[in-house]
Amino acid sequence: MSDERFGKWWPCLRKHHKRTRLWLPQAKKLQSALGGRRPFRYFTLCARPMIDVYMLVKEQVLPFDGETRRVEGVSFCEYDEKIFPEMKELIGVEEAGFLANLEDLVLFQDIPPTQTLDSEKALTNFLEEEGEGLDTAVREKVEEKKRHLLFQGLFPFDFLNLDFCDRYYGDPPDVMKIHGTIDKLLEWQRRPGKTTAGDEFSVRRFVVAITCRVDLNTPPDALSRLTRMVA
Repeated sequence: MSDERFGKWWPCLRKHHKRTRLWLPQAKKLQSALGGRRPFRYFTLCARPMIDVYMLVKEQVLPFDGETRRVEGVSFCEYDEKIFPEMKELIGVEEAGFLANLEDLVLFQDIPPTQTLDSEKALTNFLEEEGEGLDTAVREKVEEKKRHLLFQGLFPFDFLNLDFCDRYYGDPPDVMKIHGTIDKLLEWQRRPGKTTAGDEFSVRRFVVAITCRVDLNTPPDALSRLTRMVA
């Protein structure tokens, strides 16, 4: 983690170009098309300073409640437990953040004790019934599934900013883990969602911004699959 006030990417002109010339215009178009029917919905894998979030707040794409100090319509995922509480406090919304690696959060795999627990209520009841005697590994898996279902229930979004730290084509056994994650997110994007008022909605157009490391060793077929998936 950088000691610089705004993080190591603050002085990066390429990052600023992406934010201001690519992400922002698209976000504004989508927000304008909503016509005020509901708040803009944004998911991000942002760094600690949350520069992209506050750019959207400044440009009035994301609504900000001055009284409660809450940024509405944004969710994020962060795997570093040291900075996660600070980021959640900046957003001001308890349920906005997910302490997890995005790939693991999205690609959750059941174990036998969790297979039939298909709702947050069922998972919570299971924990209460089993009590303190429940095996630690099973308890952690139940909590992991709760986060998975909560995150899945937030979809769809208008803009997903997927700034992965890892290589797109990783080493075994995670060769196509990022690919599988993106594929699952796009599947969830097709589902109808509900506003905080309980009204059902769907998204006809949305943006997925994908940033990840590629190199000369990345097979052309892997990049072709990614292109076909988001086209």
